[in-house]
Amino acid sequence: MTMAKAAVVANVYVSADYNSTGSLRLSNTRITMDGDPNCWPNGNPNWTEAVVGSFMAGSYLIGVGNVSGFLEGYSHAAFKTELTNRGLINVYNTFNVTQNATVNAYVNNILDNDNNNKPFFRGMKLSAFVTDPFKFYFEAMGKETYKANATEGDYVGELGRATEFASTDGGGSDGNIVRDSLGYVIHGLNHSIGNRFILEYFGYWASTSYTTQRTNLLKWMKVGFSDLLGKARNGYWSRGNGHEDYHISSTDVYFPYFESLAQNYGLFKPILFSENYDDGNFTGWIASGSWSILNSEPTWSGSTTKLDPIVQLLATSGISTLVSGYSGTNYVVYTSMKYESCGGAYCNMGIIGKYIDANNYYVMRYKQDNQKLQIVKVKNGSSNLITETTFTWNAGVTKQMKAVFGTNGIMQLYVDGGTSPKVTMTDTEYASGKAGLYASFANAEFDDVLVTAP
Repeated sequence: MTMAKAAVVANVYVSADYNSTGSLRLSNTRITMDGDPNCWPNGNPNWTEAVVGSFMAGSYLIGVGNVSGFLEGYSHAAFKTELTNRGLINVYNTFNVTQNATVNAYVNNILDNDNNNKPFFRGMKLSAFVTDPFKFYFEAMGKETYKANATEGDYVGELGRATEFASTDGGGSDGNIVRDSLGYVIHGLNHSIGNRFILEYFGYWASTSYTTQRTNLLKWMKVGFSDLLGKARNGYWSRGNGHEDYHISSTDVYFPYFESLAQNYGLFKPILFSENYDDGNFTGWIASGSWSILNSEPTWSGSTTKLDPIVQLLATSGISTLVSGYSGTNYVVYTSMKYESCGGAYCNMGIIGKYIDANNYYVMRYKQDNQKLQIVKVKNGSSNLITETTFTWNAGVTKQMKAVFGTNGIMQLYVDGGTSPKVTMTDTEYASGKAGLYASFANAEFDDVLVTAP
């Protein structure tokens, strides 16, 4: 219980919007209990999700109805004695940095400010937290985390991308740059999952009357986590605080735990296979045609200056395939692709699924000569068009592709996200097989192949 009270006090101290005289606090007064000014309580989720979460967790253990009275009667000197008596020396040392009167001035006056319609945090009054903790969380923090449109994953173009992928407070040696950081996003969304768990565990997620906002937050979380999944698995150039770093889930110590939490909430689909060609080869793939690795400027994620290896097919006189080692029954294939030019008639490129051999498989493709998106079944070496739709795709333009090879033979092709597939059909002849890439008569480029469960 002492630790719960410490969490509440520490986060009220740094987060309170108004001081003891009822004046709006300035940024330079926003310091943590140990004097650290690097807290950004009005800034990004990687910090504030944690602050709000620990405030909520401590409040629930104290009892939401007891928080107001606890803050109003709080004595910093007496609480430090309690910390000493409990043997919490490290917490005591942290709390002892700031003067008693300074802490009391912020903590004791929360209720007075609340009664004078001066919000506690980000426009939300403490009384709103007591009335409906979910509403408080959503307005103070939840909607601040997911503020941009996704560029990878299941929901390209939809609202929910984590704000740390498009923040403007990067700063650092090269000036006021845009922070575009996978590492910061993981920290923020990790706490976002924790905060959702806290709200659910204590019953406030289910009991809120703020049902529309809860529905919105659920959707934003799915969008944001799906976008992060694509970036983390495919590799991502992050920029922030004056430097650039390459991040990938396989080398991020936080990601496996984070991924398991997100999957438990249905925010991540299980990863079945991934390839970003960053090792400079496509070892393990079966190639027919002139496939090679190209170090090019990335055009679909991360830095605009760093090199990103991609796989390319130079124009050939016929069908070329690059088939992965992954084989399954039902799965979804994601990749980024474009064509730089065409080498003749029947220029096309696409995604292979349920590949049995070179003469039997499905392919979802763009056919440039007649500007069609198509689903084709190759059987005994002959291509059989099943369905198509008109679609314009200009040379040099990268698009995010999603090909669903689902249950009961359903196949769907999405381009740059969206809630509806561009083409769809059902065929059950090929029950299982490998995933891969496909092109002919094209200078085509592909990157970041990701296979997930449907």
